Amino acid sequence: MYDLASTDIIILSMSRWDGIYSSAILSMAKAMAAHQRVFYIDHPFTAKDYIKGYRNEEVLSRKNMLLGKSKPFRQVFDDLPNFVAVTPPIMLPVNFLSNNFLYKKGASINDKRLFGCIQKIIDEYRINEYIFINSFNPFYVQKWSEAVEKPLLYVYQSRDDISQESYIARHGIRLEQAQIRQADVALATSRQLCQKLSASSGKKVAYLPSGVAVNIFTKPMPIPKELESIPQARIIYTGNISNLRMDYKLLQYLSQNLRDFSFVFIGEKSVVPAEILQLPNFHFLGTKHISELGAYLQHCQVGIIPFACNTLTKSIYPLKINEYLACKLPVVSTPFSEDLQDFGEHISLAHSYEDFAAAIKKYYLLNSPNILGKEIAVQNSWENRRLQFFDILKSYQTLPANVA
Repeated sequence: MYDLASTDIIILSMSRWDGIYSSAILSMAKAMAAHQRVFYIDHPFTAKDYIKGYRNEEVLSRKNMLLGKSKPFRQVFDDLPNFVAVTPPIMLPVNFLSNNFLYKKGASINDKRLFGCIQKIIDEYRINEYIFINSFNPFYVQKWSEAVEKPLLYVYQSRDDISQESYIARHGIRLEQAQIRQADVALATSRQLCQKLSASSGKKVAYLPSGVAVNIFTKPMPIPKELESIPQARIIYTGNISNLRMDYKLLQYLSQNLRDFSFVFIGEKSVVPAEILQLPNFHFLGTKHISELGAYLQHCQVGIIPFACNTLTKSIYPLKINEYLACKLPVVSTPFSEDLQDFGEHISLAHSYEDFAAAIKKYYLLNSPNILGKEIAVQNSWENRRLQFFDILKSYQTLPANVA
């Protein structure tokens, strides 16, 4: 009998294990690695990525693996010996091509190279049975190779509405639907995304939202030096600041109407318009590693999610909401996704700019930690999401008879 919760897992991700941004699938992989072997395949570098980034640490640390001069496996977390990071070989850049012969040939070559990497994992670590998870990377493993031992279960996970990001939508819409159809189990991180993908693929897509690495955010941390110089009340946002998600008009309104408040933004600022960067009470501190986020959140007074309400955000279950709550922050958000309703009275959903500003003022004046919100975050831990993941797998009728 195979116990799914102890079976080896191979994950193909759209993110890399050492990326600076919070990654849902990496956090899930770490939770799984506390109980079973996990082989985490980084999002592949293309030849274009390699040439453009050959001086970057991300490429330099992988150079020999990318060029096939060393084994593509390594253990990267001292406290997780079951977590193995895998660097696949350099791939051909093909996404810019139309869906023609050249694209299909290039994609086929890429898949052959990736399947070769998967087989190396199987051989090196003597894997007999495994679960394969493709996390939001439909551009690879477009059709399972007969040359590679098939997984016990093939799982595809969608994390965002791929149709709303123009570059990846070029091939992504078509390929994601194909991935869902070939998968034994399909998952999505928001209810809206489940509904949309189920309708477009004709196949059931199960709901598994993101979680939170509770220990990272609940451990008391000293205030970062760059935050010390920013006066209270500090209102914080962490994550993507692009115009695809953010309501820039709302940000301008908050700056003008809450002049005594300091707005702190943690995230990539290169895509933010100059008029937003220049707002007098806005402080853009750049990207931070997830291990640092708790220090910033713990020394702010309110967490905000000022998203525009659009097609993309409707399908988002934001990682940050549980991170805010784990730090006992009161949360003010626009009502961009139906998944936010799960948090009930523990967050404030503002339906107008005026309501958003008023909620920030109210929470600051209350000066009370969001204790019940923290309890919600603990319930949404990655360990609990891991258990929910295996419950979903066990509920599918496609399981072989010898799986418990």
